[in-house]
Amino acid sequence: MKTISIFTIILLAVFCFVRTGFAKLPPQARQNLYKAQLLLDEEKYAEAAAVIKKYIDSTTETVDAQVFLVLGGAYLQTEDDKQAYDIFKQGFTLHPENIHLCRNTAVTAYKLERYNEAGRFLEKTYTLQKPADPKTLFQAGSMYYKGDNFKSSIRVLQKLISQTKNPDKEWISLAIHALLENGQPDKAKAMLLKYLEQVPDDSAYWKLLAKLYMDKEQLAKTAAALEIAYSLKHPSQHELEKLSSIYRYKEAPLLAATTLERAYGTTVSAEQALKIAALYASAGRISKALNIMDRYSENKSTCLKKGLLLFKARQFNDAYKAFQPVLGTKDGGKARFYMALCAWELKDWQKAKQELKTITGGNFKKRASGYLEVLLDIETAQMESIE
Repeated sequence: MKTISIFTIILLAVFCFVRTGFAKLPPQARQNLYKAQLLLDEEKYAEAAAVIKKYIDSTTETVDAQVFLVLGGAYLQTEDDKQAYDIFKQGFTLHPENIHLCRNTAVTAYKLERYNEAGRFLEKTYTLQKPADPKTLFQAGSMYYKGDNFKSSIRVLQKLISQTKNPDKEWISLAIHALLENGQPDKAKAMLLKYLEQVPDDSAYWKLLAKLYMDKEQLAKTAAALEIAYSLKHPSQHELEKLSSIYRYKEAPLLAATTLERAYGTTVSAEQALKIAALYASAGRISKALNIMDRYSENKSTCLKKGLLLFKARQFNDAYKAFQPVLGTKDGGKARFYMALCAWELKDWQKAKQELKTITGGNFKKRASGYLEVLLDIETAQMESIE
């Protein structure tokens, strides 16, 4: 976008420059340029180009820079960018101090998608400017970046930033990305930290910093950077889910749970509720986990999970009741087995025995038989003590 607007300025400068400088030209050049200018005024660009080209091919005079500027401009108007590029470059080779030819060569190189050449000619333009315009150097860095020449982009941008008291945000931004593309994440991070000192409210670059920390597996710093980013700009559900995963990996289940709650808001599905509840449970917040389950999830699968949570919390009477709705489902055997264990923990041996005997198939039948043997041993011991 910036480069296209520059191109427009350059094109206007070409014609203004030509119109005001004819008097200084040799007679033959002046005569042909006046003729060409009349054709240009009538928008007969191809005819104007033909007049000037014939002059260049036939003259023994040193061809003035303005001649190349007018011819290149005429070719641009006919949308013959390749011819325009060749003419501007030829002219600049003969007149290496002419800033207009240099800049126009850069512009036409850009139009032809020769980005590295555009970058080189913009660098040369910068050295010819009096005073030098920092924006031109930034444009050179941008062209190198667009041409995947990240090393040159870094060189130019670092020069620009180092010699400017208050460098523009976009200069630093492009330098950071060029460093990353060039495989220099540590230098990118150092520049990014300096940038964030100046612009601490840039959410996108806090996220970028988080990514650099993540690449180094510095999860605590990753999470901190993301929290700042999300405080500046409201995060998406997916972003908060990723942050919750980082907390979970860092064994911070309470932070993981609260982050998931932020992610899902008030429209929580049964599956999402179970994820949050599991995190609260692993953080030891059993009552909070149960509250989440009761509020958002009321199916038999939830009852099983709720019972298991209560069992682990050693709330055996409540766990026993929670398992009951699961009986008769595909998880009925598991629910019955844990009901037996609840009775066992409460030392209600008869109820435990009754539940274990009710289990008739599956893996839990084998596990139940082991407990039944223990119960028989307990009963035998009790009988012997009575005798």
